[in-house]
Amino acid sequence: MTLAPTIELVMVGALFVGLASGVYFVAASPLVSELFPDRVGRVIGIHGTASQLAAAVAPLLVVRVLLVRYTWRAPFYLLSAAAAVVTVVLYVTAERADLPDAAGADRDLLGSVRRQYRIVALGVVTVGITGLVWNGFFNFYPKYLIETKGVTKRTANLLLTVVFAAGVPAFWYTGRLADRFRHVPLMLAILGSFVVTLFAITVVNATLAVAAVSLCLGYAIHSLFPAIDTFLLDSLPDSDRGSAYAGYSASMMLVQALGSVVVGTLRGTGFAYDTIFRTGAAGLGVLAVCLVALQWAGRLPQGAS
Repeated sequence: MTLAPTIELVMVGALFVGLASGVYFVAASPLVSELFPDRVGRVIGIHGTASQLAAAVAPLLVVRVLLVRYTWRAPFYLLSAAAAVVTVVLYVTAERADLPDAAGADRDLLGSVRRQYRIVALGVVTVGITGLVWNGFFNFYPKYLIETKGVTKRTANLLLTVVFAAGVPAFWYTGRLADRFRHVPLMLAILGSFVVTLFAITVVNATLAVAAVSLCLGYAIHSLFPAIDTFLLDSLPDSDRGSAYAGYSASMMLVQALGSVVVGTLRGTGFAYDTIFRTGAAGLGVLAVCLVALQWAGRLPQGAS
């Protein structure tokens, strides 16, 4: 990707970068949960905090430092070097560490998904549909603010950074909360918070109010990820954890990936941003009500909570 002479090869490189990062998270999350089985939420939160901190800092580093002094290839040179160093360090550390063998019998992907289908399905429905709305929202967030809130491009990009920066404390604290409270009620409370803040962002107009709601929205959506991961990894048995989690991740990512396409298509046919996002919030509200009703009726899997 760094040395690609054409945009087509850059796209191919981006595909492989995405595949590599996806494989990493699918492997890393079950591993850290097995390394620290008594505090799964906490370690998932720490792992997510590190990832989110990098996501918040990277745009500032790239835009304010690297692209000012160097070409567009500079960030990719840095990324390649960092990935190589981390890979070597991780390999050496893994060779010297006494890693758990909890997932030694976990070799049946489809069988694991079938055996744990209720837990996997709850995760896919909750995070997949919510992620679809979220991906559609944040990919158009700067344009949305510029066109409907009257803010400058610089302010819109800064507020996008605020949304992602809110994920740092969200991962950190929600991971700890997930160890202390029942998993499913916590997930539903977070989902409800995201619905409220997503609708609120379409109502407020003052820049300060938009910033405050954006901060709350970013905190809410990023809290959902450690909550659902803790639910899954704390609930799935050793024999199925890795495979079932991989099945969940692949399924929900396929659903999430449609978010930008849906919003872009609706926008292209003439629908206003506010209408699109309010409809998304309403749809998630219906989902939340249905899940609460199922929880009240005792129909949802409670996992290990």
